[in-house]
Order: sequence, then structure tokens, then C-alpha cells
Amino acid sequence: MKKKILAMLLIIVMLSALFVQTASADFQPELPSLYKVFSDYFMFGGFQAMADYFRSGEVGSMLQHHYISWSPQNEMKPDYLFSASESAAAYNAAVNAQYDSEAERQAAIDKANRTVKLASTTSQETFLQNVRNLNAMRDEKDKVKVKMHTLLWHNMTPDTFFRDGFSSSGDYASPDVMLDRIDSYIKAVFERFAPYKDVIYSWDVVNEAIDDFTGHIRNENDYQTSNWGRIFKRPDLVGDERLYAESVYIRKAFESARKYARELGLDWSLVYNDFFDSDKSYEPKRTATVKMLRPIYEAGNIDVVGFQGRHATALSLDLFKETYEMYSQVCDRIQFTEADTRCDLILNPDYDPNSEYAKYYLEDGVTPNPNWNRNHITSRVMIQEPGWQASWANMPKYQKAQADWLADFFDFVIENSVGNGGKIELYAVDGLHDRSTFNRDTGCTMFMAADSEGNTNYTAKMSYYAVIGSKAHFELKKLIENAPQDIDEDKYTEDSVDRYYNALQNANEVLNERIYDMDGVNKVYEAADQITDALNNLTDVSVALKDIKINGES
Repeated sequence: MKKKILAMLLIIVMLSALFVQTASADFQPELPSLYKVFSDYFMFGGFQAMADYFRSGEVGSMLQHHYISWSPQNEMKPDYLFSASESAAAYNAAVNAQYDSEAERQAAIDKANRTVKLASTTSQETFLQNVRNLNAMRDEKDKVKVKMHTLLWHNMTPDTFFRDGFSSSGDYASPDVMLDRIDSYIKAVFERFAPYKDVIYSWDVVNEAIDDFTGHIRNENDYQTSNWGRIFKRPDLVGDERLYAESVYIRKAFESARKYARELGLDWSLVYNDFFDSDKSYEPKRTATVKMLRPIYEAGNIDVVGFQGRHATALSLDLFKETYEMYSQVCDRIQFTEADTRCDLILNPDYDPNSEYAKYYLEDGVTPNPNWNRNHITSRVMIQEPGWQASWANMPKYQKAQADWLADFFDFVIENSVGNGGKIELYAVDGLHDRSTFNRDTGCTMFMAADSEGNTNYTAKMSYYAVIGSKAHFELKKLIENAPQDIDEDKYTEDSVDRYYNALQNANEVLNERIYDMDGVNKVYEAADQITDALNNLTDVSVALKDIKINGES
């Protein structure tokens, strides 16, 4: 009896351990790898803190399993790469040195004021070496590629970068000095990381230069501020002239990046990266960005436009496609660099683009509108669904909405991918799960955040299956298009012809079905296998007749 009780207790303990393991070991390594699923069409990547890619446990395992393009979120920005202290020290040394003439002294000080010094990059280089070591153990098709983000940005760039003498309180440097600093900084960065050209494949050269609401370069006066715009502002100009004049630093950045990439033999794509928030109007920023990039593209200095890809299930896919077509005019390739798809937004019934609160400028297009208010109910294209709670993202209603939107979106992505003759080369997601991401608690990723209902972090949502199912749908559609639609029924046996037509009919029905789980994905592959099998087994009548026996003879 004691043995039976002990045995029963042992079973209970084992079952309990299994239950606990399921709740804590949330990453699902048995699921198809996202980058492997899409490897014939584009890279699937992650946008995450640098240390996370090699973090022990679920985080590192998940990132390495699903993503082949890795982009550290912050560690390649000027906050990390630029050394204010060393730059200032070099400047002060020039000021205090002995010279034979005043002209020589001024020339040395001026040169030091234009020359940028880098900080230690030991951690970044260790990361790149770790990627190299990982790649040494992987097949060629599985080697990780690193996308570097970003050389110039209005944020995470020390104020000292913009001041004379790299001081904390000096005057802001002149545009002429800043253009040389851009050249000096990019040269130093590219020289520093050139030894890792086997690992790095792409650089964001400039990030988020255009103000969302004005369509001009961000400056210190408008809603979205920037020291770049502070220095390069041209309030004496208007319209396209102003945009062109103020974006001279962006043209310089791409010019320098191309120059040093060529000199150093670096086959790195050069990217302009920016976002469109779904709850804001895409204009005037969208048109202004294309105008800004056109001369850079015509000069041959930009390869890629990076869409951050901040989408929402309420966003019109037609609006996105229109934007894609506009941006395709000024680049050779497209990347989605920090993508997510929010579930918490709905179209705002009170949105009025002509409202006095929605227009940033008055009718003259120059004078700021004193009544402008981006948070006014008439100013927002979308609003958060009333009562929204983060846990709602795990509910079937919102999971299905996200799954359906992403399925339709990925139909477009695959159709326009480099693997299918298009321009899209990367889809990189931001974050790990719905609570570990930039737009946290909005249901924006393909992986759940833990909730009180027993759902766990990292568990795949319906949208994950819809996304990988889009590839299965695409290939089934191509198979149907290339398969013969009319079979010579006199040539083949009736049974084999019927089997083939039934397989085609079933496949067309499957194409119209939404996918929310692995069974749905497998159903598509099975439909494809049935067509292939039926086509390969069409039985020639003459061959079949040989099997008919009369009086025991063929």
C-alpha cells in the first residue's frame, strides 16, 4: 500500500513539475524558425538590445532561433560611439599648444574643432566577434548578419557633439564645422568597424530627420526638436527650398558614408530610416521625405529606405501600399526595421484634417497655428479603444484581427520581396513579446505577454501562424497558377483526372481560409502535396489498359 501511495505521489510531483515547466519555459523551440520560413524571399530579423542576442535562457534562444538579421537598438548610436571627453581634450590640447604663428595656431584649433574622437567600442566589437564565432558553427544559409543603427539621429547624441570645442556650454557650432564633423565621425566609425565587414551588412546613416507635423527638418522650435535642425535651419526660405537647404547635412552624411565605404572596400548598404505612426496623418512628412531623398538617390549615395513599420490593425493597407510605391522611387531596396502591429487602436470617428486643431500651420503655410493640438480629439487619425487593457491582446477577437491584418500585409511583402523579384529585403520586429517592446501593452507583437488567464510570455499568437501561413499560401497560389488547368481526359484515366481536379478545387478552397494555428499552416502544405501527387499520378489510359486482364491474360 505504501508503495502505491509513494508511486501516486511521484506521479503527482512529476505532473506538477511538467505543469510548472510549461508555465515558465514559454519559448517554443519546436515552432518553425521565422527566418528559415522566409529565407527564399527576405531576411527576418530582430531589433533588440545588443546583449540580448547572446543572453542565456529564453531570450537568447528565441532571438537566435527566429532571426537572422540582428540590429542592436542603441549601442551603435552616438551616445555610445562618440567620446565627448576625448574630442574636447584634443581640442583643448590644440588651444594650449605652442605655435610659431597665430595663423598656425588658429588652423590647428579649427582642425581640432572639426575632428571627432570615438569612445571605446570594446563591448560592440565583442558582440560582433561573438556573432562571427556563432557563424563559424553555422551553415552559410544560417549565418547571422548585423544591421548597424544609427550614425546620425536627433536623439541619443550628446549636446556636446554640436558645440564649439565639444564643450557643455559653448556656442553651437556653425553649419560648416558640423559638416566636417559629420565627415570625421563617419570616417572614424567606418574605419573602426571595417574589420567586421564579414558580419555587418547594412548601416542606418540617418534616422528620423523629418518632423511628423511640419514636413520640415526637425529643429528647436517645432514640436519635434533636433539640434541638427537648430544648426542647419533656414527660416529665410520656404517650401521645397527650405527643405533642400536644411537637409544639406543629410546629403553630406550619405556622401561621406558612400565615400568611406568605397575607400575601405565595405559592401554595406546605406539606409535612411524613419517611422509613420498609425495614429497620425502620413502627410506632410511622407511627401517631404521623398523630396529630401531624391537628390541623394540620384547621386547614388543611398541604397535602402527603412520603414520602421509601426502599424496597427486599423491601418488601411492601401495607405501603406501607396506609401511603399512612393518610397520605392528613391531607393533600390526596402527594409522594415522596427516593426510591430498594434491591436489597441481604432479609427477615430471625430478625426477632421481640416479642424483648427489639426493643422500645424495657418493658411500661409509658414505661421504656426496657435490652436494646433496633436492630442485634440479632431487631430488624431486613430484613438485607443475605450477601456483597453493589455491582457485583451490575448483574446481571440484581437488575436484574429492582428492575424488577418498581418496575413494580408505579408501577402504584399512576399509578392514584393527580393526573392520574388521585388525590393523588400528585410522584415525586422521590435521587441520580444507584448510587454517587452517599444509599444508595450498594445498587443503589437506576434508573441503573448503573460496574463492572469494562464497565458505565458513568448507564446506564439495567432498572428505568428498567419505570418508563416502567408508563405504557404503564396507558394500554393503559385503552384495552382503553374499547374495545368485543363487535362486531356481522353488520355488519362477518369479516376486520376478526378483526383487531380479535386486536388485543385480543394487547394482553391484552402487559399480562401484564414490561418490561426499550425493545423491551418499544415493544411495548406497538404493541399500543395495533393496537387503534386495527383499531377504525378495521372495515369495514361494506354498504360492502364495493360493492367486489364482478359481470360487471365493482359
